[in-house]
Amino acid sequence: EWFFNASGLDPQPEYDTEFLPLSAPYDEDGGAEDEDIGVDHHIMALPTARRYEHIAGPGCCNLRGYHGDMITLDEMIDCHTVQGLYKKTKDWTPMDDDMDFERDSKNYYLTGLSDCMPPNGGDVKCAPIRGAADWFHASNLSDTWKNLFGWGTYVLPFHPTCFEIFIRISKQQMGRVSLDSLMKLESTGSRNMFGERHPDIVDARNKGWKWSCLLGTEYLAANPVFISGFREICDAAISDAEDFDSQNSPFPERTEEQDVSAERDDPFWKLPTELKHTIAWHLDSRDIAALRMASRAFYHLPMTLWHTLMVREMPWVYEAWCDDPTPYPWAMADASYLKQVREREEEYTEERTRRADILKANEPDFYPIWEENEPKLPPVSPELQAQTELFMEKKRAMAPVKLPRDRTNWYQLYTDIKANEDKLKGLRNRKRIWGTVGEIVQNVKKCWEEELVEINTPFAVIEVDS
Repeated sequence: EWFFNASGLDPQPEYDTEFLPLSAPYDEDGGAEDEDIGVDHHIMALPTARRYEHIAGPGCCNLRGYHGDMITLDEMIDCHTVQGLYKKTKDWTPMDDDMDFERDSKNYYLTGLSDCMPPNGGDVKCAPIRGAADWFHASNLSDTWKNLFGWGTYVLPFHPTCFEIFIRISKQQMGRVSLDSLMKLESTGSRNMFGERHPDIVDARNKGWKWSCLLGTEYLAANPVFISGFREICDAAISDAEDFDSQNSPFPERTEEQDVSAERDDPFWKLPTELKHTIAWHLDSRDIAALRMASRAFYHLPMTLWHTLMVREMPWVYEAWCDDPTPYPWAMADASYLKQVREREEEYTEERTRRADILKANEPDFYPIWEENEPKLPPVSPELQAQTELFMEKKRAMAPVKLPRDRTNWYQLYTDIKANEDKLKGLRNRKRIWGTVGEIVQNVKKCWEEELVEINTPFAVIEVDS
């Protein structure tokens, strides 16, 4: 006789779990709006439809996911990872792993990570637990509404990689990271204070309540820090040759006959090298290309010129100008590993407590010995350890690398980036995020400067005649 155990459809699968190996039909144009409650009938079908795995064919036009032929898993690494800013309680005490800007903040600190952002933003479980941040609701609601309704667990959510970019721009423009000014800006409740949405974001959210994965916008899901393929381009531009000099020209030498012929008719040949370089340094890349075509006097220019162009035209390639491009620790972390460690520790602690209660009740003499020798935490399984090591190895291989100014062929790097702009989806997304976050930081800086004025403005002393 055969016996089968079936778990059924509950609990409902969520993104990173196993799905039923079937397809749930979904008619994109078959929805009907309920006149009484104004809701698309498709919404009611989603809890059932999401229990099935959809395998996309070559011509799949479903807008509820990006096509695997257009973007890879490595490019989308950490796209579901979320972190938040949690309000400090009265009994808050600093933690060993606090960042400097968390210690400096009067009111906020970073939560742990979650590897999944529920569609409604609710019940996001953090790992590890930092302070009182056991779990939170992710919301764009301002502090005014949170305080009005007593929603103390609502936080401002973000991707750790997006926050990494916020840190970069804040330090570049302000010399520091101000969590209090950021949250004060958020508490105004004005979306305009966070800048205009990118057109591709507007298009993807045109249905309002859901995200449309439009063809050609796959880069929106690409990791902007750990960029697949970009590390190889950077490494290829770094030279270890003894005779390498970044002050040299990246172009091959021309024949003497060509130079003599060009010199005869070109007035720029009469200019000293320093003056020609000064002219080139004030031009953008297009003008430099045109100038080199028009005058052979500008044929040879130092590679460092393209470093200047990168800093000026591609500030989001911060590997070219920052002292240390290493991401902050939470961007480097493995959210899935941290979640599983927390879950195992909670299960282990619950079982350990149950056993302790039994021993205290039935074997009180043996309990102290057991308590002293029984591990307080479970060991990490070899499978889980191997999983996170593989993940972290992949992340380290894609992590930003510092580009030494005197050992980098900046012309090669500049042209390789330009030639691969469409392929480097993560870098394209970084460019978009850099623009948006740059606007946010500008407004944060204004808010911070206003706070400094208030702090440094002495109170007026009013003399009253007796």
